[in-house]
Amino acid sequence: MKAAQQEVKHCVKEAKDSYRRKVEQKLRENNMREVWEGVRTITDQVRGQLRKLRPRKAAGPDKVCPRLLKTCAAELGEPLQRIFNLSLQIGRVPTLWKTSCIVPVLKKNRP
Repeated sequence: MKAAQQEVKHCVKEAKDSYRRKVEQKLRENNMREVWEGVRTITDQVRGQLRKLRPRKAAGPDKVCPRLLKTCAAELGEPLQRIFNLSLQIGRVPTLWKTSCIVPVLKKNRP
């Protein structure tokens, strides 16, 4: 388990460094259009994932129902993208993101 965590940490660090170098290169080339296009692409990916949520599923530990997230995907895309990037930047994941609610559901015996 520790080895897997270290590998994930190493891969995330490499990806961040690679992305930083790519953005710095674009900034050195004074290519702001591509820099902003990259930010827009990430925000669109977040919005896309929000739109894929199943609205009839139960709310998570944060008590926010998927229907609300899906409905407000356009408005929440950029703020959530900033939160995700900040989490990656400081290398910490909020505790609530690691929490889940597991509710056992008894299945009826079939005759």
